[in-house]
Amino acid sequence: MIISQVADSMGLTESEFLELLSLFVETARSDLAAIESGVSSGDAPKAANGAHSLKGAAASLGLPEICEGARLIEQAAREGKLSPAREILPSLGRYVAEIAGMLAPGGASAEAGMPDGARPEQAPSGDADWSRKK
Repeated sequence: MIISQVADSMGLTESEFLELLSLFVETARSDLAAIESGVSSGDAPKAANGAHSLKGAAASLGLPEICEGARLIEQAAREGKLSPAREILPSLGRYVAEIAGMLAPGGASAEAGMPDGARPEQAPSGDADWSRKK
Protein backbone atom coordinates (compact mmCIF):
# COMPACT_ATOMS: atom_id res chain seq x y z
CA MET A 1 0.00 0.00 0.00
CA ILE A 2 1.39 3.41 -0.83
CA ILE A 3 1.67 6.20 1.72
CA SER A 4 -1.01 8.35 0.14
CA GLN A 5 -3.48 5.45 0.38
CA VAL A 6 -2.60 4.77 4.01
CA ALA A 7 -3.01 8.46 4.83
CA ASP A 8 -6.33 8.60 3.00
CA SER A 9 -7.61 5.50 4.80
CA MET A 10 -6.90 7.29 8.09
CA GLY A 11 -8.55 10.52 6.97
CA LEU A 12 -5.22 12.35 6.83
CA THR A 13 -3.26 14.15 4.18
CA GLU A 14 0.01 12.55 3.16
CA SER A 15 1.99 15.28 4.94
CA GLU A 16 -0.04 14.78 8.13
CA PHE A 17 0.60 11.04 8.03
CA LEU A 18 4.32 11.56 7.41
CA GLU A 19 4.44 13.96 10.37
CA LEU A 20 2.78 11.33 12.56
CA LEU A 21 5.29 8.74 11.36
CA SER A 22 8.11 11.13 12.22
CA LEU A 23 6.72 11.57 15.74
CA PHE A 24 6.27 7.80 15.94
CA VAL A 25 9.95 7.23 15.13
CA GLU A 26 11.02 9.60 17.93
CA THR A 27 8.68 7.95 20.42
CA ALA A 28 9.55 4.44 19.24
CA ARG A 29 13.26 5.06 19.70
CA SER A 30 12.63 6.18 23.26
CA ASP A 31 10.38 3.18 23.90
CA LEU A 32 12.95 0.79 22.43
CA ALA A 33 15.62 2.34 24.67
CA ALA A 34 13.36 1.83 27.71
CA ILE A 35 12.80 -1.81 26.75
CA GLU A 36 16.53 -2.33 26.23
CA SER A 37 17.33 -0.65 29.54
CA GLY A 38 14.78 -2.81 31.32
CA VAL A 39 16.16 -5.95 29.73
CA SER A 40 19.77 -5.00 30.50
CA SER A 41 19.03 -4.20 34.14
CA GLY A 42 16.58 -7.06 34.69
CA ASP A 43 13.77 -4.55 35.28
CA ALA A 44 10.80 -6.36 33.74
CA PRO A 45 8.24 -3.64 34.64
CA LYS A 46 10.37 -1.03 32.84
CA ALA A 47 10.58 -3.26 29.75
CA ALA A 48 6.83 -3.90 29.92
CA ASN A 49 6.05 -0.19 30.17
CA GLY A 50 8.25 0.63 27.19
CA ALA A 51 6.64 -2.17 25.19
CA HIS A 52 3.16 -1.00 26.17
CA SER A 53 3.91 2.51 24.95
CA LEU A 54 5.37 1.22 21.68
CA LYS A 55 2.40 -1.10 21.17
CA GLY A 56 -0.07 1.75 21.51
CA ALA A 57 1.82 4.07 19.19
CA ALA A 58 2.18 1.37 16.54
CA ALA A 59 -1.48 0.39 16.83
CA SER A 60 -2.62 3.98 16.38
CA LEU A 61 -0.76 4.17 13.07
CA GLY A 62 -1.74 0.73 11.84
CA LEU A 63 1.72 -0.85 12.10
CA PRO A 64 0.77 -4.42 12.99
CA GLU A 65 4.15 -6.13 13.06
CA ILE A 66 5.58 -3.54 15.43
CA CYS A 67 2.40 -3.65 17.51
CA GLU A 68 2.49 -7.45 17.72
CA GLY A 69 6.17 -7.61 18.63
CA ALA A 70 5.68 -5.01 21.35
CA ARG A 71 2.61 -6.90 22.62
CA LEU A 72 4.62 -10.11 22.92
CA ILE A 73 7.40 -8.30 24.81
CA GLU A 74 4.90 -6.61 27.12
CA GLN A 75 3.06 -9.84 27.87
CA ALA A 76 6.25 -11.75 28.66
CA ALA A 77 7.76 -8.91 30.71
CA ARG A 78 4.55 -8.64 32.79
CA GLU A 79 5.19 -12.32 33.62
CA GLY A 80 8.79 -11.49 34.54
CA LYS A 81 10.25 -13.05 31.39
CA LEU A 82 12.79 -10.95 29.49
CA SER A 83 14.17 -13.50 27.01
CA PRO A 84 11.42 -12.80 24.43
CA ALA A 85 12.41 -9.14 24.48
CA ARG A 86 16.01 -10.08 23.72
CA GLU A 87 14.80 -12.06 20.70
CA ILE A 88 12.23 -9.57 19.36
CA LEU A 89 13.92 -6.23 20.09
CA PRO A 90 16.34 -6.35 17.12
CA SER A 91 13.47 -6.84 14.67
CA LEU A 92 11.53 -3.95 16.17
CA GLY A 93 14.60 -1.76 15.87
CA ARG A 94 14.94 -2.67 12.20
CA TYR A 95 11.29 -1.82 11.51
CA VAL A 96 11.69 1.58 13.16
CA ALA A 97 14.95 2.17 11.27
CA GLU A 98 13.18 1.32 7.98
CA ILE A 99 10.47 3.86 8.72
CA ALA A 100 13.07 6.47 9.69
CA GLY A 101 14.93 5.80 6.42
CA MET A 102 11.73 6.21 4.48
CA LEU A 103 11.23 9.60 6.12
CA ALA A 104 14.77 10.80 5.34
CA PRO A 105 15.11 13.32 2.50
CA GLY A 106 14.42 11.48 -0.72
CA GLY A 107 13.09 8.48 1.20
CA ALA A 108 9.33 8.99 0.99
CA SER A 109 6.91 10.08 -1.64
CA ALA A 110 3.30 9.51 -2.55
CA GLU A 111 4.42 6.49 -4.58
CA ALA A 112 6.56 5.06 -1.80
CA GLY A 113 5.39 1.97 -0.02
CA MET A 114 5.49 1.33 3.68
CA PRO A 115 8.44 -0.78 4.84
CA ASP A 116 7.88 -4.53 4.83
CA GLY A 117 6.23 -5.55 8.06
CA ALA A 118 4.91 -2.07 8.72
CA ARG A 119 2.12 -2.19 6.17
CA PRO A 120 -1.29 -1.51 7.66
CA GLU A 121 -2.96 -4.21 5.58
CA GLN A 122 -0.84 -6.98 7.08
CA ALA A 123 -2.33 -8.94 9.94
CA PRO A 124 -0.34 -9.33 13.16
CA SER A 125 1.71 -12.48 13.23
CA GLY A 126 0.88 -14.09 16.55
CA ASP A 127 3.51 -16.70 15.64
CA ALA A 128 5.78 -17.89 18.43
CA ASP A 129 8.73 -17.46 16.05
CA TRP A 130 7.83 -13.83 15.38
CA SER A 131 11.38 -12.53 15.85
CA ARG A 132 12.76 -14.83 13.18
CA LYS A 133 10.53 -13.38 10.44
CA LYS A 134 12.78 -10.37 9.90
